[in-house]
Amino acid sequence: MAVAELLISQRRWGQTRCRKLLAQLPMSESKTVGSMTDRQRHALAAMLTSGDPDHAWGADPLSSGRTDSHCLCQLLVVAPGKSL
Repeated sequence: MAVAELLISQRRWGQTRCRKLLAQLPMSESKTVGSMTDRQRHALAAMLTSGDPDHAWGADPLSSGRTDSHCLCQLLVVAPGKSL
């Protein structure tokens, strides 16, 4: 599964938000999760959990406690090499 597909499948994520995030890494939208290096997975997870309100992927003010992006980050970091 492509990284962009995984991000877009999350609540409140669309193509624009996904593209802006991946442009910061930089990473291709078509890159598959299984082909990501450890460094890329950790960089993406760090950006998703940063909580930086200046960015579109920052903390969601409507959520409390654990967010979907935390669960997504666990999937990225804990299960490397798995093909999604």
